[in-house]
Amino acid sequence: MKHKDLNSLFLNSGISLEIKKNKNIKLKISNIITEEGITNFQRNIFKCYEGSSVDLIEEFENKNFAINNVFSNLELEQNAKFKHTIIQDNTNDHNL
Repeated sequence: MKHKDLNSLFLNSGISLEIKKNKNIKLKISNIITEEGITNFQRNIFKCYEGSSVDLIEEFENKNFAINNVFSNLELEQNAKFKHTIIQDNTNDHNL
């Protein structure tokens, strides 16, 4: 009998990103919810190979009656760097 991964059962969005060896990138992800009553289950996967560098700015905006659940998985090889900055513009009920 094959087992299900319950952590990913309801996922409906996300990204998978691999940064090659010794590459440097700057990235901005905007998570903006414009619809009422939705639930977003998002998984982001980042794999940074040896000597790579990522500067990620992640923006969240949710001013509606909606849920945004984000899970990020990060794998860093030797001498890889990952800087993650989060910016929020939510109603008080939605702050992280």
